[in-house]
Amino acid sequence: MNRRRIDPLFQFLGIGALLFAAAGLVRPYADNERTIRVTRAELESYLAAGGGESLAPLARAGGGTPTLDRLNEEQRRALVRSYVEEQALYREARDWGLEDGDLVIRRRLGQSIRFALRPDVASDPGDAVLRRFYAAHAGNYRRPVETSFDHIFFGSERRGGAQARADAQAALRAGVTDWRAGGDRFAYQRSYRNAGPSAIEAQLGEGFRKALEQLPVAPDRWEGPVASDAGYHLVRVSARSAARTTPFQDARPAVLDDWQRARQNAELERAVEGVIGRYRTAVDVDVLPLPEAR
Repeated sequence: MNRRRIDPLFQFLGIGALLFAAAGLVRPYADNERTIRVTRAELESYLAAGGGESLAPLARAGGGTPTLDRLNEEQRRALVRSYVEEQALYREARDWGLEDGDLVIRRRLGQSIRFALRPDVASDPGDAVLRRFYAAHAGNYRRPVETSFDHIFFGSERRGGAQARADAQAALRAGVTDWRAGGDRFAYQRSYRNAGPSAIEAQLGEGFRKALEQLPVAPDRWEGPVASDAGYHLVRVSARSAARTTPFQDARPAVLDDWQRARQNAELERAVEGVIGRYRTAVDVDVLPLPEAR
């Protein structure tokens, strides 16, 4: 029987065609991976997430939901270009396996998943639940000692430390007449009203805050010199309120906000633990002496 010899080139092409067809069956989505489809919904979602940079604010109607209707044709073309570029670079980076080898990318993707898992804010549970939360976290709604005072500042940078202190002592002995015009210009207020410890310490330093707590409430009497981080001060304390817990009804908006945040965080952590639980963890013995598998 006479058999016709098949050219090796056609054999090669035939095998290649079969492999290509098989690849299409095994991975039918390959063409979709090479196609970036741009829809209105995708672009408006992209804008809502801050994509498109300067175009995102333009697409918001009065600060509301972004819409393409607020963009002209040129702006839409620029938006499409930005979206396509981002999608193309993302897919290329994924094909290169960068999400596996780049710590920053892995961390960002993990943060994105946490954000996606975050539950909606719970509705107001009512006073009974909030009162229990308020009682369990009463320290969060306690107002510290608040002090109202005036001061005259003598700066160490301008006068030198020793001279600033001496000038403050001299002013106190001479008697204060126009306290607003005395001393040096101060970076913050000359008068503080209902100032808490953290605000006082942030602007005048811990030493001043501690000394201020020891001064008597005497609206007509100047005390000092009191040292601060910036110099010396003559101080007149006009009022001081004791530390106190804010009543529930006054604190209720803050209590509700704290309760909702705590509930949301707890539900998020449960969701994260659920994701982690779907994976088995194998720890090398040189990392932990007793590896655990999950």
